[in-house]
Amino acid sequence: MRRAEIARLRHQDINFENEPPILTVPLAKTQPRRFYMWPQLVRLYEEVSTDLGCTEYVFGGIRADSITQAFERIRRKSKISNEVTFHSFRYEANSWMVEKRVPRKLRKQIIGHVSDEMSDHYTEFSEVAAQIMSDASEARG
Repeated sequence: MRRAEIARLRHQDINFENEPPILTVPLAKTQPRRFYMWPQLVRLYEEVSTDLGCTEYVFGGIRADSITQAFERIRRKSKISNEVTFHSFRYEANSWMVEKRVPRKLRKQIIGHVSDEMSDHYTEFSEVAAQIMSDASEARG
């Protein structure tokens, strides 16, 4: 998810009547998106909700830039390279899905991209990912 999507996440955006629960990002940058919540994410949600108390927003109405600032503090404290940003995780997630052969249409839906070109831009090409993309291009050829 993008920083602004995380900051705007409301409790009502999560449907716990479904199993597994479904998280809807209604105000996504390109179009609304839906995700199944893994058990680990449900547990994290329950912890955050308890810690922050009851507000409309899951993270208490935090600003998107506050997410970046918190990430930067953690990055520095952990001595992680300056090249790693909060946004780096979008690249990593997309690249991981390419390597795991998640279909392009599903990858685009999860990451929130409309075009194939943008989805490809967000793929850091490891040798495995490059081979998979090459094979797919040859198959279309």
